[in-house]
Amino acid sequence: MDKYFRPPPSDAPVFDELFARIWTLGLGQVLDKHGDSQPWTAAKLEEALGLQGYTINQRTIEYWKAGTTLPGGKNIRALARIISEPADYDAWLMALIQSVQRQKKMGTQEKDAEHVSPPSDIEGPNEVQSKLTKGKLAKMAAIGFLAVPLISAGLYLAMQPQITKLKICDGAHFSVDTLTCDHHMEMLPKGIKKIYVSFGFRNVPRGEVFHRIWFYDGMQFLTKESRYIEPWEGWTWIGNQDPEAPTANPMTSGEYTLQVRVRDTIEVASFTIE
Repeated sequence: MDKYFRPPPSDAPVFDELFARIWTLGLGQVLDKHGDSQPWTAAKLEEALGLQGYTINQRTIEYWKAGTTLPGGKNIRALARIISEPADYDAWLMALIQSVQRQKKMGTQEKDAEHVSPPSDIEGPNEVQSKLTKGKLAKMAAIGFLAVPLISAGLYLAMQPQITKLKICDGAHFSVDTLTCDHHMEMLPKGIKKIYVSFGFRNVPRGEVFHRIWFYDGMQFLTKESRYIEPWEGWTWIGNQDPEAPTANPMTSGEYTLQVRVRDTIEVASFTIE
């Protein structure tokens, strides 16, 4: 069954706005016999999540739609699985995490200012056409929705800083000769005490600041700031510096995501510790 997918937007919306777009476009929905995508309903989304093994009821989904509550880490991952192709999962996961964080930050700022803005009017499936054909979706992309202008895109990408070959692995798959992971590991064993990370840069000037931001079950728990100053060996680690020490504690089981950021360029990698 064909489904309708798109990459995440680049305009950094808050969760309410991002979820409204996902809802209206029916991202992750099965295309009908005419090849059309239709908006989600709470019932359809609950069913789709259930088929993937996630138990999220209609009321919770309706709360997201109404802006009453925000999804937590496990529900963010579930939603990302439904609306994305495997190749775009990490990017969608990061977009959803960041949209929730922006929404929370916005709420904190409003509370601090002792002012609450009136809710924005978000069109739901009853306020838009009930069917969105591929042609109409293309027109929406042409006016800037979830789209990057094709003209000069190649030049833009060529000039942008790039983060390359981001991989995460255990000690058995980390080469001390090349200082790189031989491949990215999506599953790491329970009880692991030290995790290796390798990545490189392209079009990044010497001295440029870059960040490594770590998330556990969808929530940020660690941020590291460094400068790209030679000799950058292209690797780092998280956990215990000496995993063989008697007092070394194992990493907590769960789902992790690492975001490496330089300027506006972001690369992510996710893995699970059993």
